[in-house]
Amino acid sequence: MLALRSIYEKGFFHLLSANFLYQFLGFGILLIVAKFLTPAELGEIRILQAYIAVFTIFAAFGISTAVLKTCSEQRPESEREAILKSGFRRAILTTVLSLVILSVLALSGALISTRQLAMWLMVYALVIPFSVSTEILFSYLQALKKIKQLARVNALFRVQAFIIIIVCTYIWGFKGFIFATIAGYILGLIPILATTGTSFIRQQPAPLTDTFKHLAVFSMLSNGIGMIGKFGDMFILDHLMPDRELIGYYALASLFMFGAIQVTATVQSISTPYLSERAHELAWFKDKVGSTQRRVGLLSIAVSLIIVGLAYILIRVFYGDPYLSTLEYLPVLLLKYIIWSWYAVIAVALLGLGNMKYNFIVVSIVTPLSIISSYLLFHVYGIIGVAFGQVIGSIVGLVLTRIMYLRAIRQRERKR
Repeated sequence: MLALRSIYEKGFFHLLSANFLYQFLGFGILLIVAKFLTPAELGEIRILQAYIAVFTIFAAFGISTAVLKTCSEQRPESEREAILKSGFRRAILTTVLSLVILSVLALSGALISTRQLAMWLMVYALVIPFSVSTEILFSYLQALKKIKQLARVNALFRVQAFIIIIVCTYIWGFKGFIFATIAGYILGLIPILATTGTSFIRQQPAPLTDTFKHLAVFSMLSNGIGMIGKFGDMFILDHLMPDRELIGYYALASLFMFGAIQVTATVQSISTPYLSERAHELAWFKDKVGSTQRRVGLLSIAVSLIIVGLAYILIRVFYGDPYLSTLEYLPVLLLKYIIWSWYAVIAVALLGLGNMKYNFIVVSIVTPLSIISSYLLFHVYGIIGVAFGQVIGSIVGLVLTRIMYLRAIRQRERKR
């Protein structure tokens, strides 16, 4: 009971519910609108989201992570606001650059499989500047530990956006989903700014420290490479799988997996500022990381069982027999999720210790390995081989992340 009360007071359940609504807007909403789309359209929307997710990481340039870490430290409010403003100024430049690069690659045909999908990618890219702004403000509120306020205002808007997207997709299909999602990101910025306030705009921007820049660069690199690995399966299927309906079935399975990921991601979001703030208390830090990681790992197994049961019911009752192939891919993808959950807290602990370079090393090894494995196994086993390639990447990520964590702890102990 004490553990439940503690996580409630820190805002776990508030943020968890808000994260699930956010998941509906970004990915999970496809669980509903898939009923109004063909499997091929569902697959193509998932492919578009994969490319946008990668370019959003590069547009954000690690600013949100640096803001979260820096503003979690004991600082005056005015200094925190000055850091936030400086972060926004840099994010504007990186966002414009990312949009230019995306447009050039899309129009040249070097990025995406078909010209029609490339044009839709450029339209969908309008979400990027608003997504980047939202991400930075989310991180700022998390740094201030205003978890409940963030969850409440986010949930209020997400319900409204959920309705808009469902209605627009029902009426206009694929096009309706694209434009309603863009509108949702734009409108979503309003309640978040109302919560953070706009006083940071009037602050003189603070000079960004070398530590801030270091965190931002390594966060961008590690998250960017990690995101490529995360969606590597969709990139491979976009270019290699001619049957777009099969991609749609796989995409639905991946959406169920991303619903499960929200539970672990919520723990990561809440843990980061607390671990960052007390990283200097090494005994407490090691104990808290270990106990939280064990609980999250066990929780991921329970969540996966629930997701499998839910998917079976929804496919049988809601989607129909054509989507039964989804149930073949889902257990493998959930295995990937479970393995990732057993080192997810350790990964953010490295951020708390200021060792983003270790996360970068891990993803630099895991991402190409995962993509190569998926590519090779696709040619032997088809789509299910792509899923197993992702599992191989997660296993290597588990081993390497734990090695890097132990190395970081030993370095801290030697400095004491």
